[in-house]
Amino acid sequence: MSTVTWITARGLFGRSRFLMLLPLPLVLIGLAVLCRSLGVDPGQWGPPVLVGLGLAVVLPVVALIVGTGVLGAEIDDGTVVHILTKPLPRWQIVLPKLAVAAGVSAVTVGIPIYVAGVLADSVRLGLALVAASAAGALAYSALFLALSLVTRRPVLLGLVYVLIWEGLLGRFVGGTRVLSIQQWVIALADRMAPTPLLGTTVSVPVAAVLTALVAVGFTVLAIDRLRSFSVAGETSCRGGGGAGATRAARPVRTREARSARQNAHAMTSSVVRSGSRSSFAIRPAARRSPATVPSWSSTAAGPSASASGTSAFIDSFRSDLARRT
Repeated sequence: MSTVTWITARGLFGRSRFLMLLPLPLVLIGLAVLCRSLGVDPGQWGPPVLVGLGLAVVLPVVALIVGTGVLGAEIDDGTVVHILTKPLPRWQIVLPKLAVAAGVSAVTVGIPIYVAGVLADSVRLGLALVAASAAGALAYSALFLALSLVTRRPVLLGLVYVLIWEGLLGRFVGGTRVLSIQQWVIALADRMAPTPLLGTTVSVPVAAVLTALVAVGFTVLAIDRLRSFSVAGETSCRGGGGAGATRAARPVRTREARSARQNAHAMTSSVVRSGSRSSFAIRPAARRSPATVPSWSSTAAGPSASASGTSAFIDSFRSDLARRT
């Protein structure tokens, strides 16, 4: 799990989308400092900055960018192959990525929301906002991570939830606030540091229970959806007898043959999405003539892949890839 966590964090901080996390927190701190320096009454600028900007925009948008990027970006660029081909249970892939997403979101939002809370009221309010934002970051991250595995457009659906459900309907339709992560965060923060700057109609027990249910429920959904990923074209060692059953391949006798087969299989692997079910598979490229393809069949008498056959296959694959691009 530590390896998956390190790969996820390195990939997240190495992508240009991480730069998108910086403007909103800086705007939040800048507005709080500006209002405090101008002597504006905190009762006037506190709710718009803390709730209207911090909890309603900065927190969900940051969680959306990070949550859909820790796994959705790897699916789009095909690098998820390197993780799926490892003999790891799917929960050991999802949980580290969720931890990275929630941690990065909580830190990115927690620092500016703490500064704004201290400037608006007190240190207690700042700490309460940090703790509530961390719980909200976990719920948002689980939701958006699951969306990246369920649909092709997780960012679009995430924006619909944040802008329309929480922003528009949550403002004018009181019943929708019960199913709003933003309102749950406000309720938790107001319970830890009661202040007139925060206010919601959602009770604290309901907010706590629903936050936990969303975090756990969408995590389970993400693990279940990731199980729909399959590695096609590999030899199966399971299954019983029968005419159509696949028998286990004989062990590779030499290190060179094993390396050649692994290299050839890695070069022909690609991530695809199978139809409208939004499931993914790793499958080899189209079959070529038996004269140029090394024998990978598990029903063969033994590993018949030779160095010349593998080289011819790799050269053919490269030329075919060059023509397509």
